[in-house]
Amino acid sequence: MNKYSIVSVVNKEYEKFAIVFLKSAIEKINLENILEICILNTGLSDKVVEELSLLSDKIRIIKHTENINSDSSWDDGWQKNVLLKTEFVKNYIKENKLPTFMVDIDSMFLNDIFEINNFDVDVVLCDRSDLWGGMPFIASFVGFLNVDKSLQFLNEWITEMKNISGFETKETPALNIMARKVEHYKIGRLSHKVIGLYHENSLNEETRIVHFKGGGDSQKKTKDEAVMIRFSRFKTLQSKIKEYLSV
Repeated sequence: MNKYSIVSVVNKEYEKFAIVFLKSAIEKINLENILEICILNTGLSDKVVEELSLLSDKIRIIKHTENINSDSSWDDGWQKNVLLKTEFVKNYIKENKLPTFMVDIDSMFLNDIFEINNFDVDVVLCDRSDLWGGMPFIASFVGFLNVDKSLQFLNEWITEMKNISGFETKETPALNIMARKVEHYKIGRLSHKVIGLYHENSLNEETRIVHFKGGGDSQKKTKDEAVMIRFSRFKTLQSKIKEYLSV
């Protein structure tokens, strides 16, 4: 069975998310099955980077050439980080040539995700069609399993993001355009209830990843207030989140 990697991007404002993301991954994922968890750092302090790197030798944090701050959801800084994420994963797959899961940093692992690596598809998408039929896939999780086809997929996805208009966010709308290209790619789908849950009332024993998605009541708050509001939506996870943040 192939090993895989997990990649994400984080800036200073998402520091608390990074702590929960990495500590939950180290606790819940079978690290023998992964090459590494590789994070592109666009603004964390050296102190935080050092502390996070010491959690496990499976964690690698790469410093970007510039700090990219974000003051609110979907602002220019946020959009820059999103665009960086797809470029980063493309370059990562090109260099390492192994299955790679791109997971938003505002996520928390509840269980192992290794079995996703066994899908006989090119790309695995997070399916939320039961919540939003008009835009059924969300880019909080994308599994790139076939290296060559995934690189082609990423090149096209990046182009779609650059060209798309009429949306505040570009990543997810462009991904939904890509999802329709079934004649070019074998696309698998897994429910958001498994790999990207963002409504606590749907939490179940199959849930592997929860996503502290932005928007709604976290809009127009300070960044720190917004982060804590997003954490607070999962009442049953509060003690574990506090545990991760307290050490």
